[in-house]
Amino acid sequence: MTMHNVSVFIKKSDWVQALSKCERCDFYHTWDYHNVSFFNGEGSPILFDVNINGRGLIFPLLERSIEGEVKKDLTSVYGYPGPLLYGDVDETYFNELWSCFVSFLVDNGYVSLFSRCHPLYFNGYIKNHSDFSGEVVFIDLYLSEDEQWRFYRGNHRRDINKLNKIGVVCHYDDDSSNLDEFIDNYYSTMNKLNASDFYFFSRDYYLKLIESTDFKARLYSCVYNGEVICSGFFVFFKEIVQYHLGGTKPGFYHLSPTKMMFDKVRRDAMELGCKYFCLGGGVGGRSGSLFNFKLGFSKHVEEFRTIKLILDESSYRELSSHATGDDSFFPKYRIKP
Repeated sequence: MTMHNVSVFIKKSDWVQALSKCERCDFYHTWDYHNVSFFNGEGSPILFDVNINGRGLIFPLLERSIEGEVKKDLTSVYGYPGPLLYGDVDETYFNELWSCFVSFLVDNGYVSLFSRCHPLYFNGYIKNHSDFSGEVVFIDLYLSEDEQWRFYRGNHRRDINKLNKIGVVCHYDDDSSNLDEFIDNYYSTMNKLNASDFYFFSRDYYLKLIESTDFKARLYSCVYNGEVICSGFFVFFKEIVQYHLGGTKPGFYHLSPTKMMFDKVRRDAMELGCKYFCLGGGVGGRSGSLFNFKLGFSKHVEEFRTIKLILDESSYRELSSHATGDDSFFPKYRIKP
């Protein structure tokens, strides 16, 4: 007899217990990170645990109200979260779990679901329910130091050696010591890239990252002649370290201090026993100069996929009827006028 069960969790204790059933997860799946996103106005943390005979699917998301509507929708946190599996799940079991999950969302009145997927912990079975959105670069930390260094592009190695020679030093803080300098450098970089308002996070956002107990957020700084010329937030969690946010001080782009910062994080992560260092992808998941820059550290790339589900066709059409602009944006009714 097949037993279906969908549990919904919003409390941290339940969330932690649910994630403990999964062999692998990242900081993007944690309650703390979802709570940081909640305080950033992105939605309320909610985790779905779909279980069939002891095998299951875990999906942490953010629940959002839709202005002027009783119904709600679901989205993922910024980064690479996505669904996780536990137990011995084959393709047949996955399809049953997925069907059960989608039916539950429809029955509970959700209009749509959008989620980014984790490039490493992505399960091949979800391919039929997701779209290819780009590639993400990883450094394999289980390789020897010499092998990792050899994978660096020649100009990356030369620039790192030059930064060392002229006296640039990179260090980290796990407190807010250099937070103001980071914010200045990060905002300057976002302005240079004409980034949307979403990427201009508040000071409280960074403080909540630092204060988290679910994961370890470190703020790395490259210092030259007493000035912080490059800064980045990196999050360490179990076997993986993620490059979260970063920026360079105007006037110092020619030195490419991010190269030294990445190299320092890589070496620290190795000492901590991490297996992977995720550098991320290009702007908006696309290839380009940023993606090419990251490829200069490693040729290990993984697919980045996104899930776009319309759960209530009629409501979605009605809500989107007045939306104009980018047809690739999902859900369409959330395009800002």
